[in-house]
Amino acid sequence: MVDAPDLSGRIVAHRNDRMGGRLISIVNAIRIARDYDLPFAVAWVSHGRTAAELRRPTDIFAEDFVARHFVPGDLPSAVWAGLEDLDATRLQSAEALRAAAADGMGFLSQRSVGAIVLPWEDASAVGARLADCFDGIAFCDTIRRVAAGIAQCLAGACLTAYHIRRGDIVSNPVTSQRLWPNKYIPREFYEVHLRRQLAEPDAACLVFSDTSEEVARLTALDRRVVSFDDLVAGEDLLPGQRDFLELFAMSRCRAIFG
Repeated sequence: MVDAPDLSGRIVAHRNDRMGGRLISIVNAIRIARDYDLPFAVAWVSHGRTAAELRRPTDIFAEDFVARHFVPGDLPSAVWAGLEDLDATRLQSAEALRAAAADGMGFLSQRSVGAIVLPWEDASAVGARLADCFDGIAFCDTIRRVAAGIAQCLAGACLTAYHIRRGDIVSNPVTSQRLWPNKYIPREFYEVHLRRQLAEPDAACLVFSDTSEEVARLTALDRRVVSFDDLVAGEDLLPGQRDFLELFAMSRCRAIFG
């Protein structure tokens, strides 16, 4: 049994899912910690059904960042239930938040989509600040180097991204037993939509999928359709690094369809 860390007075990012949700919870935690001058922590889950690429955070984040901010995420659910969920907080002012932190209350950042907006905050102002807080995450050398190369490669491009989810819907022994309404899009829909995007003379498309056949089919349609592998040719990336860098490449596009 791992001893529970002291989470009092801290904004704690905690998610038990994939890369995107974890990153969003971290960025929200950093934003709130900065705005209210509080420490933040990242509770990184690595047990059970956690995907292999997420089990070792130093594959993605700088070692000193992990040492300073990460705490065990594989703790009893009662630990997380004991924190104040910032998406449903009873606190009604910045002063009350700071006072509760001074009294030892810990706070949970677990939103996986969008911004946490506290009851007294302005949503548009929070949204404008959130992206700037991404610089509070320190990534490992490989992530920083390859991300810089992707940014340089895509600079000025009129890109549309396609994220085609297939593997867990049709073949994963656990998740394929669920219903996936509105998530299995027929491949012909993607093809028609992609051709419409390419009607613009300067347009290009970047295709991502957990099923390689989908990528191969779409990249064969037009030379302006490229894959993530085209962007990182020659790089020997760990699975977790690839997972993050795919999200980074998508973020450089003007729109993402999936």
